[in-house]
Amino acid sequence: MAERFRTRPWGLWGGGDGEPGRVRVIRVNRSVEELPSKVTVDLEPGDEVIIETPGGGGWGSVN
Repeated sequence: MAERFRTRPWGLWGGGDGEPGRVRVIRVNRSVEELPSKVTVDLEPGDEVIIETPGGGGWGSVN
């Protein structure tokens, strides 16, 4: 699905790191499964998939 799930996107010239990506499946019974970046999973009707793509790193110092 995406990269940068374990290693955050880095910033440049003093900018902070971005947020890592994340994928969760919320099952009909309300259990939550955290998924790795590359996986095949079976879904049932009513399951929800939440995809949070990695955020880009910052650029430059805030000073």
